Amino acid sequence: KLLKKQHSSSPAASSDVCLFFQISWLGFLGLLPLAIPEAAKLRTEFQKSDFDMQSFLVVIITNGFMYTSYNLLSFIVLSRVATATHAVLNVCRRVCVIAATTLFFASPLSSLNIVGIAIAVLGMLLFAQAKAQPL
Repeated sequence: KLLKKQHSSSPAASSDVCLFFQISWLGFLGLLPLAIPEAAKLRTEFQKSDFDMQSFLVVIITNGFMYTSYNLLSFIVLSRVATATHAVLNVCRRVCVIAATTLFFASPLSSLNIVGIAIAVLGMLLFAQAKAQPL
């Protein structure tokens, strides 16, 4: 919101989607130098006889679509709620992801994992309670 106010004449500030696109583009350009060395490793994997290109492309395209959708929706939610509320929702999302993957993959949680989840949920509940009380 601050960026849009300070640079209201910029085309990127015309809408949340345009701003999201510009930020994503800058992130892509920033990560590109790090991705180039990895391309050489991928090239050797592509040349192996047992490499399944179709499965690889399906996973890459699906992953890209899902991650972009998540980021766009997160950006839209952030533009409509307070930053602290968004952070609480993000904690809730992470706890749900941990629970879903634990159940789906049947992987046990360590005591440290459980303590971490409990701290995250407790912090989320305390924040919600503190926010609900009048000043």
